[in-house]
Amino acid sequence: MLLVIIWVNKVELTGKVLANVFMPAGFAFFGVNIVNVLPFILGAYLYSKYKKKDFAEYIPLAFNLGALGPVFSVIAFHLQVDYKFALPIATLCCMLIGFFIPSLAEKCFKFHQGYTMYNVGFTTGLVGILVYSLLDIFNFKVERQNLLIEVTIYHLLIFFLIYFLFVLFLGIFLERKFTSYGKLIQHSGHNEVFLDYFGTGTTLINMGIMGLLSIGFIFLIGANLTGPIIGGILSVFGYAAIGKHPLNTVPVVGGILLSAFVADAELASSGVLITCLFGTALAPISGTFGFVSGIIAGFLHYAISRMTSAFHGGLDLYNNGFASGFVAIILANILFNLPPTLFREKNTNC
Repeated sequence: MLLVIIWVNKVELTGKVLANVFMPAGFAFFGVNIVNVLPFILGAYLYSKYKKKDFAEYIPLAFNLGALGPVFSVIAFHLQVDYKFALPIATLCCMLIGFFIPSLAEKCFKFHQGYTMYNVGFTTGLVGILVYSLLDIFNFKVERQNLLIEVTIYHLLIFFLIYFLFVLFLGIFLERKFTSYGKLIQHSGHNEVFLDYFGTGTTLINMGIMGLLSIGFIFLIGANLTGPIIGGILSVFGYAAIGKHPLNTVPVVGGILLSAFVADAELASSGVLITCLFGTALAPISGTFGFVSGIIAGFLHYAISRMTSAFHGGLDLYNNGFASGFVAIILANILFNLPPTLFREKNTNC
């Protein structure tokens, strides 16, 4: 469906668009569907017309507004209101949210300056808090359900292994050399779009490697390849087109695992591993300020992400994006004010 929207609007498949196709595709495994995302996309489309701008400018944001899919579902189906009234109300509310979020997302970006790659997750978290609070005021209770089945989906495992290998070898075929990839992994990933800077071949190599590393990491830990974990893998794979690579993500994952170990959490649990995969949103911090800062970012991210879900009552599916926004705001400002001999900012220009 997202590709159809891209085709109908004649949108160029840039790095940002590509990455933000894979993110909602991943969340289709645990919460996003056609019904609960379309009203938000329509709202963002109306906003683009109101601003007299090309909708292509807002597509990366609009596609990710499925993060608030539970808002539509709760209003439409779980408030004990006749569906004849609930469905139009839910649609209208979500269209309004989609209309106003683009301007809010622009303001939110200024807070963290791009040191989290999931700005929409941070923005939708704030909206989720607002909606959750309003529902509580009117005494509407949001019941959270855990429907996760801890089993490996083997046919999907085989499919994604073949797919990631295909992407990797396609990139090698197009590029025919790894020298440019050596340059790619030296970059910070802060506000960078690898597809635009390094071209299709090198970017596909990075995407294939990141996809395979993500699957390898899950099996190294000894976890099941569940739906949410597949979603996390696809997010890493997609965002390898616009900033993630092995060197800037490994420190963050290490920090998350360390934090989970200190908290005496089960490292092979879906909760910890989902946080590891989506927590790589903080890759620009380790890429810019170094390995140790990445570990610190990951450590703080796990601690904060365990708490933030309660703020919005699960209405924001991108909870790790929400939590990473707080980490980026706090940590980046601290690191900027430390002596450069401790955390020297790297060159971020391609």
